[in-house]
Amino acid sequence: MCVFMNDNSLKIKIKKATRNNWKTILPELTGLPPNKFRNIHQPCPLCRQGEDRYRFDDKKGAGTYFCNRCGAGDGLTFLQKRLDKPEEEVLKLLDDLLGITSGNPKMELKQAAYEPEIPDTRVIIPAPLHAKSAYLNHWKYGKPSRTWEYTDANGDICFYICRFDIGEGKKEVIPMTYCHYFDKRSNEMRYGWRWKGVTKSDNVRRPLYNLTALDKPENKDKWVLVVEGEKAADAGRDMIEEFVVVTWSGGTKSINNTDWSPLSRRNVLIWNDHDSPGYSATIEIFRLLFEYNADRKIKMLVSPDSKEEGWDIADGQAEGADVNKLKQYMVQQSFGALSCKIK
Repeated sequence: MCVFMNDNSLKIKIKKATRNNWKTILPELTGLPPNKFRNIHQPCPLCRQGEDRYRFDDKKGAGTYFCNRCGAGDGLTFLQKRLDKPEEEVLKLLDDLLGITSGNPKMELKQAAYEPEIPDTRVIIPAPLHAKSAYLNHWKYGKPSRTWEYTDANGDICFYICRFDIGEGKKEVIPMTYCHYFDKRSNEMRYGWRWKGVTKSDNVRRPLYNLTALDKPENKDKWVLVVEGEKAADAGRDMIEEFVVVTWSGGTKSINNTDWSPLSRRNVLIWNDHDSPGYSATIEIFRLLFEYNADRKIKMLVSPDSKEEGWDIADGQAEGADVNKLKQYMVQQSFGALSCKIK
């Protein structure tokens, strides 16, 4: 007799059958080697970028993974992304493999050995005043070529962003945050600095870079320039003293993880990288700031078409750009829903 189940019922049965078995199932369906499903930092098999941005932590046996570029998910999500198939088709593949509907499984699922659940790492922001200084040498990449410190409005350290130049023009950007974490060597919870960023699951918003400059008396009436990336923020600060220059951490996909409220009553000009992700980020930040308070000026700026893709103000500094011409361009070419002149 053939038994038919609705998709929701099938999904529940598949999740139950696959628990603690994803390390066997995923290599079978994806053709990836088993070492891609270990809880160590390694290149991501989904976005196929980076050297140290992905790990397969398999929390609660659900096949969970995390990549700081393409995001997080469970075993079902992994299959959808890797095979480029919708959930419905992936469920059918799993049903066929596990024999849930037919009763004829094509592989034997071994009962995984019991492993005690490891408590989640919890970020502590800002880091306590008694915290030891962070040791920023990475176990794989060594000493960072650049380090940026993010603080709260009081100047207390929240986290670091470290850039590692790894050769052939490639880089890795890795955050370090003070955490309460499980130490496997001592088998106990500890406090200390970890190579971990602030994610949505931490339920805390990341501060802006250069946040303390906003409240300095000499900057109270200045426009704020939002740029993409700490390197660009440093360049803008050095070149254009008429603005307070800030940025956010984590790139264009982390805008909503940031606390933008300190800009709620400031006049803002947004000037991101000269590429599609940069333009999309500009519009998204414009929308967020406009929702905070429409009763002040928010403007956007696009780099000249003559610039190469990805160009930003840091490239302008490296090229020896004429600062006066740069300022003139910012005034003349900025635009927004509220038409106004930058004074």
